[in-house]
This record gives sequence, structure tokens and C-alpha cells, in this order.
Amino acid sequence: MFEVKDLSCRRSGKDILLNASATFNKGDITAIIGPNGAGKTTLLKCLAGFLKPSQGEVMLNGKPLSSISLKDRARKISFVPQATSPAFPLTVFEMVMHGRRPYVNWGIGKKDRRIVTNLLKKLHIEELSGCFLDEISGGQKQKAAIARALAQQTEVILLDEPTSALDIRYEYEVLQIGRDLAKKEGRTVIMVLHDLELAARFSDRIVLVNNGRIFFKGRPDEVMTQEHLRKVYEVNTVVEQGTAGMKITVTSPVKRGGEINETVIDNS
Repeated sequence: MFEVKDLSCRRSGKDILLNASATFNKGDITAIIGPNGAGKTTLLKCLAGFLKPSQGEVMLNGKPLSSISLKDRARKISFVPQATSPAFPLTVFEMVMHGRRPYVNWGIGKKDRRIVTNLLKKLHIEELSGCFLDEISGGQKQKAAIARALAQQTEVILLDEPTSALDIRYEYEVLQIGRDLAKKEGRTVIMVLHDLELAARFSDRIVLVNNGRIFFKGRPDEVMTQEHLRKVYEVNTVVEQGTAGMKITVTSPVKRGGEINETVIDNS
């Protein structure tokens, strides 16, 4: 089980995350959503162990994440960041091979090469194996980044805005990969998303973050209500079930002011 208990995080003297508690189940895909600056990526980086909380703890299978060595942590949790360009030239094969680093002691072996080759085939990017990352599209780079995370063979996979700047085909493919990892392989998949309809469609659970706090968490239909979206995003919406999932239509902005952003619903 992967969970956070009363987690808070301060950066540059400012509280970015406050008293966050949530459980992320094996075999589930969880989307973290919320407005810009709400604390979504901070929460994800705390889950990855990249940021040290000012209070509270991240727990993995009953053990504090802080008590697990960096090498063992890299065998249990993988992180796919927002699309970035490497500091030096790498081929797709070399990038994915970096995911084997937690298991390599003296050098890359046949097993490591076999795992990477199979992952490239699984994600349908084997023909890009020898291409440099600056020669391929954003969607192909994102698939390569996911393949690198899968090469770590972790039980928890974290993705920070995996569909950012992708066209609709790659959006679907990347999110379907995440869903397959949860449903077919029993991984715990957690991802930050901006698109509310995609979050509702591909997730089992949603964590809605606002002003550094978890505002509400639950099934998509429990979280994506007109009242919640009005209070958090300051928009009036029509929320309805379509043939391919939830449909959310913004009808008008809510007048700023009042206590719109101060409400926190504790549904623990």
C-alpha cells in the first residue's frame, strides 16, 4: 500500500502542501487534479521522495519512504517528469536503459538489454531505438520516458502531466498505457492531469487539490460535481455522462471574491 499521512511541505518559507492524507491502492490509477499552483506537482514529488516534507510521512508497504535507501526506492517507485530535453545527446535505447541503473552493478548485461528491447516493442517504438531524442516527436519522447520508468520494474509509477503538449492520439495512447499498467499488471499508477474529462475517463480515483490542501478525493463521479468545480476552479459547469465518459462544459466564470477558495471538504 502507498499512502501519505498528514503531509505538509514548505518551500522558500511558504507552505505549498498542508496536512495531505490519501491512500493509493495497488491496481488503481489515480489522477491528481486542481488549478495551477494548487500543489499537485509538489504532492507528486513528495510521493517520489524528491521533496522532503516539513511534517507527515509517505508510507510504502507500511514503511516510511525516508527509511528506504535511494537504490531500493528506485526499485519501488519510478517517476516520469513533464517532457524535458536531456542535457546531452541520448538515443531512445540509451534513455530507456537508464531505467536499469538500480539493478546494474558492474555493467549492462543481456538481461538488461532484453528488458529494454521488449519494452520498446511493447510501446511500439522499437523502430526509434537508434534515434536521438531531439529527432523524435513529443509523443514519442513521452513513450520513451514511460519505457524508462517501466525498465525500473517498480510497483509504483508517478507521472507528472504525461499528456502535456501532446496531440489527441498520443494523449489517448499514453493514458491507455497507464491504465493497462494498473489493470493488467497490478501497478499503482498516480498522475497529475489538467484535462478533467481525461482524468474522469481514465482514473479509478481522483484527488482534487486546492490551495495546497486536498479538497476532495474519491471516484470521478464523486469528485467531478458542479459544486466542487465551482468552488475550486471558479467556473460554472454542466457535468453529464456522455457515450465515451464524463462531459464537462464550462458555461461561465464565477465572480471572484467571497469564500470560494477557502472551503475544504474533509471526506476522509
